[in-house]
Order: sequence, then structure tokens, then C-alpha cells
Amino acid sequence: ALKNTLEKDEDGEMTVEAWVYLSRMPQRDPYLNEELRVVLAKGDSGRWEYLLRITTAGVVRFDVVNPSGSTVYGTALGGQIVLNRWHHLVGTLRNGQHIRLYQDGELMNESTTFNGDTGR
Repeated sequence: ALKNTLEKDEDGEMTVEAWVYLSRMPQRDPYLNEELRVVLAKGDSGRWEYLLRITTAGVVRFDVVNPSGSTVYGTALGGQIVLNRWHHLVGTLRNGQHIRLYQDGELMNESTTFNGDTGR
């Protein structure tokens, strides 16, 4: 089960959030050939991309990818999905400053190396 939202302002600050309930851990993504499955993603040619994903081990990951889709500009990884329980997942970024990942209202990880300009 999944419910998600996305909020973004003109200055490049944004929040993505999703409620997830898993009865089993995600399987390997056959399209991307990674040990991750997408919860929500946004990607348009020439625009910044955002991915909220869960690893096959149940760890949550929030990535911001450059407009060409070739470089992950920032990642926050952490938390742990417990099966058969609802979890609230939130990824935030502040333009040129940080990316943060929250699970169930608690900060799981923060990347302060993000320097992209997502306001464009």
C-alpha cells in the first residue's frame, strides 16, 4: 500500500513523503538492476530527478539526481522498514545545502554535501 505527495517551491526547497506498508521486503529492481525498489520518483528530461527507494534489506534511501540523470548529487540513507507495519517516509532538500531523510518522524540521515540548484 502506498500514498505519496510532493511539495516544491520556486527556490528549490522540497519535500516528498510516502506512507508504506510492506508484508515482505522488496525484490531486486529488474529494470535498474539494483538492490533497490522505487517508492516514488520524479524524472523529466532536463530537470532534476528525485527518488525515494527501499533496499532489499529494508533500508530507506532518498536520492537527488542531476538533470541529465547521470549523476547522483546527493543521497541520504538510513532507517529500517519493519514488515507488517505502516511507516511514514520523508525526504527533504534545501537548495545548495542539504538532503534529509526521515522515517516515522525521526531524522535518519543527512547529507550536507548537496550543492545542486534544483530551483530551475
